[in-house]
Amino acid sequence: MEKDGNGSKDVIPIITKERYCKIKVDEIEFIEQIESMLHIMTIEHQEYIFRGKIEDIVPIISGKSFYRVMKKLVVNFDNVQNMGKSTMNFVSGITYGIGRNNFLKARRAYKNYLYGYPPFLGREERHGSNVAETFEYQGREEDMEEE
Repeated sequence: MEKDGNGSKDVIPIITKERYCKIKVDEIEFIEQIESMLHIMTIEHQEYIFRGKIEDIVPIISGKSFYRVMKKLVVNFDNVQNMGKSTMNFVSGITYGIGRNNFLKARRAYKNYLYGYPPFLGREERHGSNVAETFEYQGREEDMEEE
């Protein structure tokens, strides 16, 4: 796992013909794979495009607040401002539309994520399940629908 110059933040190194840089993991809003290219959007509204697969960065983002919405889309719940009708709104102002089935799964996961913060910390969801459990990266492809 790569660390920044201070040794305190996880980063994803990017090396392309045009750009050499590091992206701080906590600044990522979402990661989308389009064909053989990864598109990473940050809270600063910067888009980084490079050749790769989502599976290549799983070791870096695993155990953090990332959720795999679809086979080729991973979002960082820390940087989701809110969820509307079939859309995710990010802190940078970007709105991302999601199909109904995947949106319902993502909304449920986001709700559980939010229950992990005060004043809900330690409370149970209305239906009785404990929602203050540790959030883990959801990387099972067989559960994802292609959109």
